[in-house]
Amino acid sequence: MAQTPPIEVLAFSEEAKGQVHIVLARLEQGKWYKRQLFRVYNAYHRDVAMSTDRRYLYFLSAQTWVGELKEGGYLKPLSPYLYLCVFSPNGRYLLGKSLGGRTSDLVVFDVHKRTHKILTEGRVDFDGFGWYPDSRHIWFGEEIVLNKHNPSRPKTLQASQVDILTGNQRKLSTNEARRINTDWGLLDSRFRIGGIAYEPGYAYSRSS
Repeated sequence: MAQTPPIEVLAFSEEAKGQVHIVLARLEQGKWYKRQLFRVYNAYHRDVAMSTDRRYLYFLSAQTWVGELKEGGYLKPLSPYLYLCVFSPNGRYLLGKSLGGRTSDLVVFDVHKRTHKILTEGRVDFDGFGWYPDSRHIWFGEEIVLNKHNPSRPKTLQASQVDILTGNQRKLSTNEARRINTDWGLLDSRFRIGGIAYEPGYAYSRSS
């Protein structure tokens, strides 16, 4: 009988009153093990994620924090504040929405250089965006008003692609946008937030 492979999850653990840590919990052969990563000092926690190369960690409380997972690694606040963040497949970049009003900017943060770049200004109004497998391109969706003279009229959803290095953008065709909801690489939950046209995604392993 084949053994169940280990399962790992990131979680918040309160060791004692007022002492909260981000921990990496691992279920292996029916037993739970955990490793403390960082102590956090804000009781309000909303999101936490690790880069695929296991070098960096992002978490959101009252503000956005990025940490380096190594001996003596740092956990520092990120400016501007971002939320719903996803690491790029190569682990170098963090993509997220700026905290703002109804519409938000999409911002990419370079965890190596600790610099950021605004990719889209005020154009993301729902939680549909993510990475392409090359770690250079991202996709996002935005609502387009069909009749600019009457904003209350029906809207359509337009998907676009952005090159994070050059800033070049292009609109995706209907077929290209549909593939975001079906391609294996674009559906991995580590690389995407939401889906085009609010559709749920279904991912399959390459060996299935």
